[in-house]
Amino acid sequence: MDTKTEDVKFWIDKMMSEKGITKYIIDISGTSSKGDGYLGEINFVKVPCDTKEGEKRVFDVVIKSAKTNDDLRKNTPIVETYEREIAMYMKVAPAIRDFQNEYAIENTFSHFAECFTTCLLHKKEAVLLQNLNSLGFSIHDRKVPQNFEHISFVFRTYALWHGCTLALKIKKPELFKNLTEGMTDLYGKFIKMADMLPLWQQYFNIIIKILREKGEDKVADKIIDKAGDIETIMTKMTLEFDKEAEQEAENDFSKPVDVVLIDLQLARVASPVTDLSYYLYSVADKSSLDKFDVLLSTYYATLSNYLSQYNIDCEHIVTLKRLRESWKKYGRFGLLCAPFIVRAELSEDDEVIEFTDKAAEKSVNEIRLDDIKRQDEYNQRMVNVFKHFSEEFL
Repeated sequence: MDTKTEDVKFWIDKMMSEKGITKYIIDISGTSSKGDGYLGEINFVKVPCDTKEGEKRVFDVVIKSAKTNDDLRKNTPIVETYEREIAMYMKVAPAIRDFQNEYAIENTFSHFAECFTTCLLHKKEAVLLQNLNSLGFSIHDRKVPQNFEHISFVFRTYALWHGCTLALKIKKPELFKNLTEGMTDLYGKFIKMADMLPLWQQYFNIIIKILREKGEDKVADKIIDKAGDIETIMTKMTLEFDKEAEQEAENDFSKPVDVVLIDLQLARVASPVTDLSYYLYSVADKSSLDKFDVLLSTYYATLSNYLSQYNIDCEHIVTLKRLRESWKKYGRFGLLCAPFIVRAELSEDDEVIEFTDKAAEKSVNEIRLDDIKRQDEYNQRMVNVFKHFSEEFL
């Protein structure tokens, strides 16, 4: 039995022991592929068993586990990302569920996968989740932009998530403080520890070059002026938000029916616009970007309706106008992430850059971004995104 198989057995044994189940079979059915974008290892496991009640059942499990490479652990906050995700599933998610139940909320946020168990032992850090494929969910084709219906659905889901955490902060400030204490910006920490700022500058320079080649010199100049401070935007802006917040206090796959947020490793206290802009600029084509005001209004209406269940007037917290104004500042985060994310989305398997390997070697700044096979599509996606931000906010 190899080390990874032994680890899988260890994690599944832990899960089944906690459920009081002794008769089961472990069937490792697959692993993640190159380009899936995970910070660790992924194993898909089916566990047929006899329950305590004598019933036959099959647990369909996804195991997310931390890489064990010593250099990677030294040069990145990998362990902290698993600690953060485990805290989200084991502390934050139950607190949110209980909070909503206490207020008898009808339109609840319940868009997390079921977490079977977790582990924080050294080099065995892992999260065991229900495989959502077994419930009919599927991952959108990363190479295809999401349509307006998908994006609107996710915006509404984010509104529920942001709404329940905001309501918790207002109604139970001490609990909110306890849950979020120590939630540092792991995204910024990852960038600094892995020495990724030169790479981000390379992405930025490529975008400016693309804009100028497309005759968008005015857009390029505005972006350089207003979004050129890469270090601040990528590694310090969350802290600025913290200070401001303290001061302010069918089978038709084109029409989604549900969505689940599954990657919580970089969760932090930040402006909701960081979530929205990161998502929008990574998945939208021009037709959806052109409907930005509709998307933001949809988000705000959902947020307002959710908060009203707690007798909280959203207008007293943030107006739609204020939300739009905040996009000018915090939307720069998603804007600068887009070149990195979209390039990975459009890359073929043999073009995918294994950033964790480079981070382990402390050689991220040696990466050179050559053209990919879908370079023309990438260029147009980036022009659309940066023109949108320039025309709307600069």
